[in-house]
Amino acid sequence: MPAPDTGNPSPDIRLIVFDLGRVLLRIVDDFDHACRRANLPPIPGFSGDLSIHALRNTDPDAAELFNGFEIGTVTIEDYAARAAAITGSPAEHIMAILDAAIIETYPGATDLLEQLHALPVKTACLSNTNARHWQLISDPDNPSYIPLHLLDFPLGSQLVGHAKPHPAIYQHLGTLSQTPPQHILFFDDLPENIAAAKACGWHAELVSRDTDNPVPALRRSLEAYRVLSHTP
Repeated sequence: MPAPDTGNPSPDIRLIVFDLGRVLLRIVDDFDHACRRANLPPIPGFSGDLSIHALRNTDPDAAELFNGFEIGTVTIEDYAARAAAITGSPAEHIMAILDAAIIETYPGATDLLEQLHALPVKTACLSNTNARHWQLISDPDNPSYIPLHLLDFPLGSQLVGHAKPHPAIYQHLGTLSQTPPQHILFFDDLPENIAAAKACGWHAELVSRDTDNPVPALRRSLEAYRVLSHTP
């Protein structure tokens, strides 16, 4: 992530917003990777990086299912049953692949959240996720545990009813936090989500996918925005 392209060397950041997957959480590369982690064969029709809406399966039933699960109109049980019906795979395989999609919290991510929690700044997550993954990241015994209590506004798309890059999800957080857009800093790994945040007036930084752990880069960016003190 480069230094802030803001025209202001020290913007007054009052709310820091993190995406989860590939920002605070290590997740699979794509659906086929999740199948391999679950020790299951690939599922025809369900493939590719499903975090990117444009790459979702062209099958309208599958696309509707993924989108509904993401915005909370499809329950965990309905997702498993409908995905099984679409693919012909057992529902238990669907659930195993779903669980395999998130791997672990990045080293240093919890330390970063704890450090920010102690500062006079608010924090949030704003992630396209689903009810099952929210259960997993809320479980202290799961490798992908995120201490959501450290965040002032822990939000997933399934809780808001909208998914990025829809403007409504950004507007929801802005209204909920009562933070003017020019005081919000957002981190995400998808260019379309960054563009949508900037269109709402937020500061936004693209997190590179070409790194094993983005947390050091997050720290450098927060130092550049004067949120964290520089540590040589």
